[in-house]
Amino acid sequence: MRIRNYFNPISDACSSANFGETEDYKVIISGGKEIEVINAKAENPTPSSIDLSWGVSTNGNPSGFILKQSTDGINFSTLTNLTSNERFYTASSLSNNTKYWFQIIESGTINSNPKTVWNTTLESSLSNNDYVLDKEFKIFPIPFENGTIKIKSKNTIHSIKVIDLLGKVVLDKVKPNKFGNIYSIENIPRGMYILKIESDKGDFSKTIISKY
Repeated sequence: MRIRNYFNPISDACSSANFGETEDYKVIISGGKEIEVINAKAENPTPSSIDLSWGVSTNGNPSGFILKQSTDGINFSTLTNLTSNERFYTASSLSNNTKYWFQIIESGTINSNPKTVWNTTLESSLSNNDYVLDKEFKIFPIPFENGTIKIKSKNTIHSIKVIDLLGKVVLDKVKPNKFGNIYSIENIPRGMYILKIESDKGDFSKTIISKY
């Protein structure tokens, strides 16, 4: 790039002049950040795995993808590097009933900003927690419908909560009806949830399915 400043008028960058100054500069133009991935999802959780999927904008031109994971949403470690044609990955060897955050980054001359998705692994039906709970409580039917579920126990139940698979409390105070051991769990969509019971014997959780 040439910058010229002269006393008398000049017609172009190379014409001569009597008084003034000419300076030449080297300019390097590099590519900007890759475009952030689109339609990123973390779904189909199991006790030890989650499926990750994503897309690329029509203006995106990544050389590949970098996947990172975290259990606190702040500190991320690299999970794997994928080619530009790979748009699906199953994160495995995860801890049971744990919330995970995943970052998907388009790599290139300058990597894109991370696209973050998150989900929670399912509680294993064979976990020790379920084994102890089944000895202390009887919960039926599973799947349940009509907005009610029965819980029989000799223990004192202090509170019952329903939590979705993303860790959000759907129902904070589940109360029994007049029959005592029948609890109302109404107005929640069909799907899988965690029933958390706080009792004098400790806290327990159970995977339940709503057909409501």
